[in-house]
Amino acid sequence: MSLPSFPNVDPPIQREDAVNQILSSIAMEELGLSHILNAEGEKMQYILGTLPGLSGPAATVKDVLNANESVRGLLETAVQNQIFLKGKMQGALDASPMQGPTGPTGPTGPQGPAGPAGGPAGPAGA
Repeated sequence: MSLPSFPNVDPPIQREDAVNQILSSIAMEELGLSHILNAEGEKMQYILGTLPGLSGPAATVKDVLNANESVRGLLETAVQNQIFLKGKMQGALDASPMQGPTGPTGPTGPQGPAGPAGGPAGPAGA
């Protein structure tokens, strides 16, 4: 088995560009997943005979149960994928240069105006 070879990228990718590409890849995975889930919904509509414009042979109980099991398995996999994508996104956002360390404290601002005179007297001393 050979090692993968990656092309030289010129100019080199900056950290912010890499984070943006990772976030874009997550968005594309989410889009693909939405298409898969939509197709599963249409499959169930077809089996149940409720898909507008199409009609097929009547489904048996076994057909419906098999389709239900198939959709359940896909949804289980989709949930696992969502957990993975959430971790991937959180890692990309935590690595983002936009969340760098706290900078130095700035200079003290000008002193505000004095408050009103004639406040209450303090307690008498010993």
